[in-house]
Amino acid sequence: MNLLKENGFQFCPKCGSERLFFQIKNLYCKSCGFVYYQNTAVGVGVIISRHAKIPKDSKISEISKDSEPAKSVKSTQELLLVVRAREPALGYYDLPGGFVDPGENLEQALLREVTEELGREIYAKLSRPKYLLSADNHYRYKDNTYAVCDVFFRAELEGEAELIPADDVESFVWCPADEIDFERIAFPSAKTALQLWLQKQH
Repeated sequence: MNLLKENGFQFCPKCGSERLFFQIKNLYCKSCGFVYYQNTAVGVGVIISRHAKIPKDSKISEISKDSEPAKSVKSTQELLLVVRAREPALGYYDLPGGFVDPGENLEQALLREVTEELGREIYAKLSRPKYLLSADNHYRYKDNTYAVCDVFFRAELEGEAELIPADDVESFVWCPADEIDFERIAFPSAKTALQLWLQKQH
């Protein structure tokens, strides 16, 4: 599949000719010889976990500062999921992260994206992010489809941190690891990362 053809390229970006030849991963202009590649974009994401103690047989959302002390508690791992503020997948859950900008390495992009989406405080409270996996993804934006390689890391929140949703993030939720609704996860690559993270816990 040639994404350039699928995205509706009809004219040469250099000379305007319609004499285009679409190859597997590029287009070639028969008039001026221009070759254009739509290379795979790179994205980064991170699975942030924390340990929490909650009353047995009670959901996280039911706990507040005014809750009565629990007689019986269980320890669980919670994962930070963000709610997307825009398309694609508006309103669906996602992992903190985004695209790598020109001149950035993966770690720099992850720092920038987490800071933009959740504020400066959280990154300082994270353990050093560790590589988890990479996964193929297709990102549909404004009638164009982009091939993406998403690279995922994992990290633990060490201590309390104020989270301030911004940029692409509408809000966030701490979800018990065993209660993730995979039907509400925005992208297949994020689902793959979460599934591998869960497998590594057993």
